[in-house]
Amino acid sequence: MVFDEGKEIHHKWQKRIWDLGRLAGTFYCQECHYAFPALAPQECEKCHRPRQFLRYHEVPLFNQTLNMAGHADGLDTWDGPIIEIKSIGLGTLRFEAPGLIKDHTYDFNINGKSRAFLDYDGLWDSIRHPFPSHVRQGDFYCYMSRKYQEVLFLYECKWNQKVKEMIVRYRVERIQDRLDQCSRIVMALQGGSIPPCPFDGCADCQRYEEKHADNGRVLVRRAPTDPTQALQPGRGGTEADRHLPTRRLHRSGDR
Repeated sequence: MVFDEGKEIHHKWQKRIWDLGRLAGTFYCQECHYAFPALAPQECEKCHRPRQFLRYHEVPLFNQTLNMAGHADGLDTWDGPIIEIKSIGLGTLRFEAPGLIKDHTYDFNINGKSRAFLDYDGLWDSIRHPFPSHVRQGDFYCYMSRKYQEVLFLYECKWNQKVKEMIVRYRVERIQDRLDQCSRIVMALQGGSIPPCPFDGCADCQRYEEKHADNGRVLVRRAPTDPTQALQPGRGGTEADRHLPTRRLHRSGDR
């Protein structure tokens, strides 16, 4: 139920931006099984089936040098910004901002029994900027795109359906340490060695070693060290599409 609700929130906002004629990315026709890049299409580019046969497959992003790939939730026309849609529930806050829950939890004594009260409205109102892991995710998407410099975050609250819209500008320094780590991993694998685990040994590294240990590759563990083309408009996105007059979605919140 939790995951289904998150998916429904994503689809709802993608549909609304599509209705505005502003949703760019990859679309898939369920009738002829054809995928194509486009800006808010009303029919399949190949078989010309109407929009109800189309599904949005989001915005594929990749960086070949670092073997990095991902999908952004949306793109506000070919000019950007990248759109990230987040459904925010108590589970999200327990992981991303446990301090906010603590700050808005109050203890009461009712009939001699202690009860904890969570101020849900105050908790939601206290969210003033996107959470750090979400910001880093957006920075990675901008880095892979090599074009877009802003990420528009849409936060929808699961318990009251209120919405926050926040814009964050791309800053590579926020993810530079992770990019450096990715580069070290790529270089190590190209040389046939397993890179040092940043956590001095973890379950993910162990699974990787077990998977590749018997395929003929030479995998050598080194001693741990001290931790001191974006999607381009194609057939479905014309030059005219890329230069349509821009009517920005309403933006509020912290930048």
